Amino acid sequence: MKFRPLADRILAVPERPAKESRGGILIPDGAGELQGQSRKALVVTVGPEVNDVKANDVIIIGKFIGLDYDDEGIKMLIIPEDDVLGVVED
Repeated sequence: MKFRPLADRILAVPERPAKESRGGILIPDGAGELQGQSRKALVVTVGPEVNDVKANDVIIIGKFIGLDYDDEGIKMLIIPEDDVLGVVED
């Protein structure tokens, strides 16, 4: 299915938390859910009124921001541009 966001909306795939720490310790599902108040997401596409974000950008959003959207088993978020905290640059 093809999804086209309207107005200032952004379609993004949230980053999945690591299952293993750098030291090799396995992290169970749900552990650390309340740690940190932001997360990263990869932008898939943007609406026509979005100015500061483009496809393939990595953005920082609040922990509980976005409307869940499932496209053929891929979990995505629909986010208003105002809820984007920043863009990660290389």
